[in-house]
Amino acid sequence: QLVEDDVRSVIAGGALERAEIVRCSAVTGDGIDRLKAAITRAALAIPARDADDLFRMPVDRAFSVKGTGTVVTGTVWSGALGADESVQLLPAGTEARVRNLEQHGAAVPGVGVGARAAIALGGVDRAEIDVRGTVLVRTGDPWVPSRVLRADVALLDGAPVVGSRTRVRFHLGTADLGARIVAVGGPVHPGVRIPVRMVLDAPVVARGGDRFVVRSASPAATIGGGIVTDPEPPNRRCKPWPTSAATDEQRLAWMLAEAGGKGIAAVSLPTRIGRRPADIDLLLAR
Repeated sequence: QLVEDDVRSVIAGGALERAEIVRCSAVTGDGIDRLKAAITRAALAIPARDADDLFRMPVDRAFSVKGTGTVVTGTVWSGALGADESVQLLPAGTEARVRNLEQHGAAVPGVGVGARAAIALGGVDRAEIDVRGTVLVRTGDPWVPSRVLRADVALLDGAPVVGSRTRVRFHLGTADLGARIVAVGGPVHPGVRIPVRMVLDAPVVARGGDRFVVRSASPAATIGGGIVTDPEPPNRRCKPWPTSAATDEQRLAWMLAEAGGKGIAAVSLPTRIGRRPADIDLLLAR
C-alpha cells in the first residue's frame, strides 16, 4: 500500500492521475496476468488513427543488408505507405523507391500510422543518409524543410529565462538542432505559454501541431517544450502569431492576411495547419 501511495503522490495532477495501478511482482509472477489485461484494456481504449493522411516517418536507423540494399527504420507518424511507391528523404531531398517493407521482422504489403517499420529503399546508398533529423515522405506530398517555425512555447518552473540570443537545443522526431527563441516583448519566462519564432541552425521537416522539446545547451537539461503553429512562415523574420492556443480558423485567417494578394497554395495547408487533407477541405468550406 505504501508503494501505491507513493506512486499516486508522484502522478497527482498529471495525465496519469486516474491511471489504473496494478500490484504485481516480477519475482513471483503474482499479478502479471492482471497487468497484461490492464495494458490490453488501455491499448484498446486508444482511438484508432486515420491512415488517410500524408505519409511521414522520422528515420531512427539506416543500414545496408546484403541482397536487399539500404534499409531505414522508424515509427510511422502519419499516413500509410506501400511497396513500389516513390519516396523522398528530407531535408536532403534524396529520392528513392520502396522495394519492400517489414514490421517486427515479417514482410508486409504496407505500413500505417503508429507502426514500427523497416523499409528497404532502391536508388539510394546508406552513405547518402544522415540519420539525425531525416524524415521519409511520399514524393509529391507538400512537405517543406524550414529553418524558421512559429510555435507556442512554455518553459518549466525553475528553468532559466530565455532571451533571443540564448542558444538552446531543439528536439523534434529524431532532429536535434541548435536554435534561438524569439518572442515579442523580450525574453521568455518560466510558467507562461507564449507565441514565438523558432530560428533553427538547420532545416527541419515539421507540421502544424507537432510537439517538440527544448533543452539548454550547457548544461544539457530539459527546460521546456512547445507546439508548432506554422512550420512554413513566408520569411525568416516573421512575427509570432498574436496569441497562443489559436484555433485552425484563426491561424488560417492570419496566414491569409499575411499572404495578401499572393494568396496561399491550398496544397500546403495540410502541413501548415496540421490536419488531414479531408479536414482542410472542411475547414475551407467553413
